[in-house]
Amino acid sequence: MKAAAFPRRRRLTTGRDYRRVFAERDRIPGRFFVLALAPGTDARLGLAVGKRYCRRAVDRNRVKRVAREWFRRRLVYLDGLEIVCSVRRGVTTASNDALYADLERLGRRAVQRAGAGSAARQDA
Repeated sequence: MKAAAFPRRRRLTTGRDYRRVFAERDRIPGRFFVLALAPGTDARLGLAVGKRYCRRAVDRNRVKRVAREWFRRRLVYLDGLEIVCSVRRGVTTASNDALYADLERLGRRAVQRAGAGSAARQDA
């Protein structure tokens, strides 16, 4: 896999995948994004960037690009997590650096929660 690739096996591709992640009810809200988390075998990312907060296609595409880049760079740390990344109000006016920083904070919290959750599952 090339460093900048986002292969199909790293994506949530079906409605069933998205519903399963949303059903877990483990969400981490940030300033511009909300991450929905579910345990999985590999790190996989789904993007839910609708027209409600990103009216223009160019804005939706920019937000998705930033989220995919963050995911590719943190892939090793996110192993075993399936993530759906949704947007919040104000995402279109934020800079790419601000979006990336928000995803970094959320990613650290996601890894902490996953670590605590996997330790609890192993003890049971």
